[in-house]
Amino acid sequence: MSLQHPFSQGTNPAIITEYTYMIIHNKHKTPWHAKEGDTLGYLLPIVEVPNQTGLGGYENTGVGIYPANPNALRIAEIDGTTAPYGKTVNGTIAIEKKYWLESGKTVQFMDYKVKYMWTGLYGSPVVLAIYYAGNVEDEYLGLIEIGENETKYIKRDGSTSDSFDRHHPFYVHFQFKTQDHRVGIDVGRYLWNCSIFYVNGVRYEVPAVEVLDTDGDGTADAFKYITIRAILPKAPTDGPDELRDDGDAVSSIWIDTIKPYERIPVLPPFNMEHKIIDDINVPLWAPLKHLDKWPEGDPNGLSVRNTSRVRERYLTQQYPPEAWLKYFRAVPIGAAPVTDPELWEGPYYPGDPRVNWDEWIAWDISARIIDDVPALNMSYIAEAQEERYSTNLLEKLMEERRWVRDLREVGEVRHLVET
Repeated sequence: MSLQHPFSQGTNPAIITEYTYMIIHNKHKTPWHAKEGDTLGYLLPIVEVPNQTGLGGYENTGVGIYPANPNALRIAEIDGTTAPYGKTVNGTIAIEKKYWLESGKTVQFMDYKVKYMWTGLYGSPVVLAIYYAGNVEDEYLGLIEIGENETKYIKRDGSTSDSFDRHHPFYVHFQFKTQDHRVGIDVGRYLWNCSIFYVNGVRYEVPAVEVLDTDGDGTADAFKYITIRAILPKAPTDGPDELRDDGDAVSSIWIDTIKPYERIPVLPPFNMEHKIIDDINVPLWAPLKHLDKWPEGDPNGLSVRNTSRVRERYLTQQYPPEAWLKYFRAVPIGAAPVTDPELWEGPYYPGDPRVNWDEWIAWDISARIIDDVPALNMSYIAEAQEERYSTNLLEKLMEERRWVRDLREVGEVRHLVET
């Protein structure tokens, strides 16, 4: 998507990418939810990676850095008022991660970095260096001391608080120092609807955090999904490499620009080899009759003109035309009630009690998983006016004229009438 976005130089064209990270049931691969205290693998990216700006990875790595649960985050807190629907996208969550660190090692958690410096004589307090990671170059904010089993909440300027508020979204909890001189710390951050954060020169917005009320008390106790939007300002080939993100006040944040043919940064898993779910190209029906004419039909009888349209419209539809099903004696794949065309008594549509629909491939998410999809590599070449957004519909209504357009698709003629 390309929209105008306010930056210091005025309104600037921007590429907007949006990602929704949803909790999926590990066994059934269907939408689910998480509770406070749950630890979830590959929930959200938290670190930068080489060769792209912004967030790009799930884990801090390196000698002397020991994550308690690699590539996983813990849901530390869920909050939100869910009345009257039992859910809301105006939720708040806190996510965190535990590390055991050797002296001098640094870990990143989204827009902040923490370096373990030293501890007191008896292992407490711990002294940490805090860095802000919103710009391309990290900004040193200073040293903080945290006692054993204490938590500090940190503001953009490096000041601290003993409790969370939206000016202190990042936090560090010091557990204790081990006999082998490692310290255990939890690093975490609060995210809420309409929150904004910056990482490595990229602006991220959070337009939705859906939380649920599962026990009926009107307060959220489960987390379902979060949506993150990246704002990537465009620039011509000879334009600036970064723009100041002013917003309502003069900002210390500089946003990396995207120039023609430059690779657009994307969040994981899309910047690495990943899996996708094919939502439209999985055939749901198999023929028992006229196998040689499947799926187009008989050119002299039942026929459909466009083969590619047939594959999309009929093979993958849950409710294809009755005549098509009858001609081929088609049965639902994985749940065929008969294998002999002479015994076919269809059509068999979802809900038919003669079919065990739990076995139908349409409900089998594993059949839709495509493995080993390469990392997404995309860039923009040039900018032009999008004609679809140039029509003034109100103007057409004011003209008080009637217009008719024929839409020809798959041998059909439909009339769209607008007044």
